[in-house]
This record gives sequence, C-alpha cells and structure tokens, in this order.
Amino acid sequence: MARGEACTFVYNGVADISKNLVVSFHCAPVARAKAANFTVRSLLTSPGRYEVGEFQFAGSTEAHLVPSSQHAVHVTIAN
Repeated sequence: MARGEACTFVYNGVADISKNLVVSFHCAPVARAKAANFTVRSLLTSPGRYEVGEFQFAGSTEAHLVPSSQHAVHVTIAN
C-alpha cells in the first residue's frame, strides 16, 4: 500500500490465479471502530444498484476504501 501500487485483488474462484483476476486496486486506509466481523459497506449509486465503498477485516480498526472510479487511483479491471 505504501508504494501506491494495487494492494487489493479480487479473483473469480477461491485461488489467486492470474487468469481469474477480476479487479485490482489501491485502497485507501481509514480509521474505524474495531470490527467484530468482516464488514463490507456499500453505497446506493442508483435504484437497485450498489457498489462496494469499503471493507474491513474482523478485529481491525482500519477499513479499506475502494476507489470511487477507475480514474481516481490505480484500478485495473480484467477483461
């Protein structure tokens, strides 16, 4: 994260196989209250359409903000 490179990778399936990469991005850390469970916070962007805004791991006081657009920060969407 400190180098500004992608630090979050989402794969189709359960293994991190490069051909199954869906998206990678550089998240932004933000302080939150300690999470009891893995937490995903979403945003309603239009009627019936939600986007992931941030995620936080159980036991952590740091959430990870997802970039709001492909052009905001380093985001790669796999084809």
